[in-house]
Amino acid sequence: MALREVPCCGSVLAGLRRLVVAAEPPVRDVQTASSGSCFVVSNPGRIVDFYASDKTALGTGSYGTVSKGTNKATKSVRAIKSILKSGGQTALHRIHLEISIMKHLHHPGIVRLYETFEDKKNIYLVLELCSGGELFDRIVEARHFTEVQAAIVMKQMISGIYYLHSNNICHRDLKPENFLFQTRDPIENNLLKLIDFGLATEFKHR
Repeated sequence: MALREVPCCGSVLAGLRRLVVAAEPPVRDVQTASSGSCFVVSNPGRIVDFYASDKTALGTGSYGTVSKGTNKATKSVRAIKSILKSGGQTALHRIHLEISIMKHLHHPGIVRLYETFEDKKNIYLVLELCSGGELFDRIVEARHFTEVQAAIVMKQMISGIYYLHSNNICHRDLKPENFLFQTRDPIENNLLKLIDFGLATEFKHR
């Protein structure tokens, strides 16, 4: 069913669009995953041979931890998600599905997966580092957004979700905590990234 705008709100929406276009950073939409798939490396070696890890946790959960790591060769700083393999076959299947889905995603509003490692205890996902904090925390800190800021945030969120759905992927865990800002810059000069594809799945249109 095609969505239509409420006529009485047309002038307001048009005004917001003009404000968003004037204020937001340029974002290029990638409409199909196949047209811009990332090259993701699956490494057989030990992650400690390639990355110097900062032991300070950026985040924790039932899956394991996320910490900051620096590539020893390129000096690129990444986020390293360490996932325990002790959860049984169902958990392992979910981890491998998460990796399989993320390998094909290439969109400015979705966190990028660069490479993976695996040892006896853990699977490691080397991800794009987003240092701007959660959307949830930004909302709490600001207490409220301006109309322009809210429009910028919603446009970026919807762009990423539309990209996923256009490629038959459902995230299934959308919440403010799973959107990270790329930097600590103001919203008007920032990018919002969707993270955590641990519950994501593929679907078919009926």
